[in-house]
Amino acid sequence: MTFTVMARCADTGAIGIGIATASANCSKVLPSIKGLLPAVQPDGAIVCSQSMCNPMLGYKAFELLDQGKSFDEIEQAFVADDEHLAYRQVGIVTASGGVWAYTGASCFPEKGHFVGADYLVMGNCLGTDTLGGMQEAFEEGQGLDLGERLLRTLEAGRASGGQYWEGKPIGELFCSLYVYDGRNPYPKVDMRVDFDVSAVEKMRRMYDQLQDRTEQYFDAMYRRPHLFKDTVSGHLLEVAAAQI
Repeated sequence: MTFTVMARCADTGAIGIGIATASANCSKVLPSIKGLLPAVQPDGAIVCSQSMCNPMLGYKAFELLDQGKSFDEIEQAFVADDEHLAYRQVGIVTASGGVWAYTGASCFPEKGHFVGADYLVMGNCLGTDTLGGMQEAFEEGQGLDLGERLLRTLEAGRASGGQYWEGKPIGELFCSLYVYDGRNPYPKVDMRVDFDVSAVEKMRRMYDQLQDRTEQYFDAMYRRPHLFKDTVSGHLLEVAAAQI
């Protein structure tokens, strides 16, 4: 009951993930990250296990990536270690540009994935063209900031079919968006909407209203605390007004 996009921007080196799902409170278990804070390291990566999530697969993947194992070898290790792997869907994107996805035969029906240049889309319990819409949107978004590109891909997935359960469309209760670009010791984007029947739409509102404002706000706290009052004057009122 999830559709996800994971990607690395070849132009900027930023790496990120966008997730939309009918399950709530999913930030407890996905995604897993390594080597992306306080700076993006060459061995940095994002791993997402979904459908029937096994969070330990992220730790296993990081261990094997550190050993220089290939994606084929990582898949073989997953098969050996996880007797329930057929029920899972897993995606990996690395800071060096590696991309890999796996969809088990016993995942929720209407499942699949697509791996492109520097990105992947994957999902389960999907409408007939959800993945196709996501793929098209991501590729058409070349040149956009990675956060915007990921969010447009989630929006396209929803518009192209979204999620279904037993033949009926279901909404998204949870949506998350993360981007790491190595410029600060915190993510460039770190947003979650949870337990909300319009999670993807709420994410768009949050992103448009808050991303630039909060980026300036926390940058001023970090780099210019002595000038904070002058550099973000009225900022708190602007953020409050975004709720009105």
